[in-house]
Amino acid sequence: MQPSSASSLQETMSRAWQQISVAYAERPHHQATMGRPDYLVLITIERLGAVRPSDLADGQDLSTVSRRLASLVERGWLDREPDPHDRRASRVSVSADGAAALRTERAHRAELLAAALGDWSEEDVATLTSLLDRFGTDVADLRDAARTTPSPDRIAG
Repeated sequence: MQPSSASSLQETMSRAWQQISVAYAERPHHQATMGRPDYLVLITIERLGAVRPSDLADGQDLSTVSRRLASLVERGWLDREPDPHDRRASRVSVSADGAAALRTERAHRAELLAAALGDWSEEDVATLTSLLDRFGTDVADLRDAARTTPSPDRIAG
């Protein structure tokens, strides 16, 4: 890929994500089930199943993650239980109320996207979906490769 193409793509994606974020934030109050940070945490836990808070940190400060999880437990969207392998630790999982909140949030987000893409053909929507899925997979593969490739500092040390 040419550097100018990558730069153009980065700008286009930034504008698109900004517009999506603003559209979600400006939804009518009755549609605003949860904010983006809570949504991202819940869908991650839903995908992974019961996890320890440290499993979710992924480069973030653990105290920040712990505060977010505590808030979600307090709202009833997460269940906290002792880790069966280490009683000193706990695991969190999406509660029944959390799953219901996620269903509602997903429905509102899908409605917004359907309205935005209302003039698109089904073929165009399928193409966009396929390309975004491919892009997400490639970014995940890149992150995985970076995690497993030793840095020059570690090789020299």
